[in-house]
Amino acid sequence: MAGQERLFSTRAESLQRKIEQLHKRRIQIEDQIRGIEAQQRSLKIQLDLFADELRDQQELLDKGLAQASRVLALRRQ
Repeated sequence: MAGQERLFSTRAESLQRKIEQLHKRRIQIEDQIRGIEAQQRSLKIQLDLFADELRDQQELLDKGLAQASRVLALRRQ
């Protein structure tokens, strides 16, 4: 009987450690998700700014006020 109790206790401790590890891993993954979401928002802002610059340069090119090489360089990016 005492052997079974020790085995049960050992298994319970092992499971508790696994639960704690999984909890820590969950927190790490949530932090990673928040970081990736922040990067995604930043890239969206950069893309929007880039699109605005390309549009503005294209408008200036259409009016003869910008160089074609500048517009082409923006398009290549």
